[in-house]
Amino acid sequence: MLLRFTVLFVACLAAGREYALDYDRLELVYYDKSLVAKDAYFLFRKYNRTNHCLNVSFILLKDLDGNDTMFTTTVFKLLSNTYKPMGYKLKFNVCKYWKKNIYGTSKHLSKFGNLEGCDIKKGHYYLYNYMPDESNFPKYVPLGSYMAEMGVAWNSGKPILKFQWYTTAKFMLRS
Repeated sequence: MLLRFTVLFVACLAAGREYALDYDRLELVYYDKSLVAKDAYFLFRKYNRTNHCLNVSFILLKDLDGNDTMFTTTVFKLLSNTYKPMGYKLKFNVCKYWKKNIYGTSKHLSKFGNLEGCDIKKGHYYLYNYMPDESNFPKYVPLGSYMAEMGVAWNSGKPILKFQWYTTAKFMLRS
């Protein structure tokens, strides 16, 4: 009985508090090698003592139409040493997502590079010192470790790109 009360009490505290994110790592799981030149560059690194950033550089070998591609995000939470789905899954058409600037993504990404979401022409693309805009994140998140699996695929389901972002939501200390 005491254990149930303690678990419920801690869960309620965690759900109602603001949090700080620690970005643990970002892994490129897959990319279609027929679309990208061999000298592609992908690096997730420390920007300063407290922040991480992402640097990406690649040459796209073929034109892409963002209307023919889908962007998906699935969120997993670490429970019993295993990442388990939380039931939070988003799926958007890439071009519509880009044009509507959902979660401020296209506007924010344009500050760090030259990525495009609709009429994507072959050529050089990059992101330099990219850091997420946390102002568009949910206000409350249960504390714990998470993995966001993000991917881009053709409408047929064939994958183009997939990466996993590991992060930890921690209690934010206020001064």
